[in-house]
Amino acid sequence: CDEFEARVVVCANPYALIHAQIARLLSRNAIVVIQVFHTTKLRTLKDSLMHVLYRPFFWMCHQLIFVCETQRRYWKQRALWARRTQVIYNGVDTAHFNPSDFRDSGVAVRDDLGFTRGDRVVGMCGVMRPEKAHANLLTAVARCRAEGRRWKVLIIGDGPMRDQIEALILQQDLTRDVRIVGMQSDVRKWLAACDVVALVSTAVETFSVAALEAMAMGKPMIMSKVGGAAEQIQHGISGMLFDAQDIDALADCLNHMWSKEECGRMGANARERVHREFSDHTMADRYVAMLEGVIREKFTQDHPSARAAG
Repeated sequence: CDEFEARVVVCANPYALIHAQIARLLSRNAIVVIQVFHTTKLRTLKDSLMHVLYRPFFWMCHQLIFVCETQRRYWKQRALWARRTQVIYNGVDTAHFNPSDFRDSGVAVRDDLGFTRGDRVVGMCGVMRPEKAHANLLTAVARCRAEGRRWKVLIIGDGPMRDQIEALILQQDLTRDVRIVGMQSDVRKWLAACDVVALVSTAVETFSVAALEAMAMGKPMIMSKVGGAAEQIQHGISGMLFDAQDIDALADCLNHMWSKEECGRMGANARERVHREFSDHTMADRYVAMLEGVIREKFTQDHPSARAAG
């Protein structure tokens, strides 16, 4: 910091924050420390113990950036704050995730997977961990099939739960209806093959970038009310929300999405909402405005003559 005359340090995780706060105390210059925080719930006892260590370093921050209002409220109730807090939503590149560029490749993916163009396909993109609740989606799909609506399922991802998920597919007699394509470095053509995308997590989600990517691709979302889901989609407008773990409610959402017209309407609304509220440009503009405000404030405090000059 002294060598480069750094005045503002932005930290992307609590471990970096410790070093930044020590640097602030030792530097010969005044340093402003800003923390960008993405976490909601702590998974393990070790995480909880480390959080006790980190918390005083958060308190010393000039500004703490959360990625959704739900997350800010959650941590405020747990005594995690700074002198100032602000929400800056995650953003995605809407030009990169452009559905018009992938219509043909989406059809080709369906053909390769053995799905017809008339099939209704629900996608799910995420690591196969317990909190992602792939089993809940598969169970809901099996219930819809019993009622006469046969969804096809495209699972993008891999992980420690894969064996259990494959066993459940066999148990639910869904072998003909489910395809697992593993981890993909570029999910766009796979998303293009879906009619709707589901994120049915039971915990941990804060403000899902995977959901924003699907929305940018013009796909309506079915999301459990975890983390900032209700800030991402508007129920009945750009997707559907349900209470986490409520498989009957999840099946109801799938039944509602059976209508191609309804999916098309919500998908268009989802892309428009991401373009307006959650694009990478919007996110960058908010970070720039925040940083410029901090620098302006700090500079005029340290240089009264500059403040007088305007």
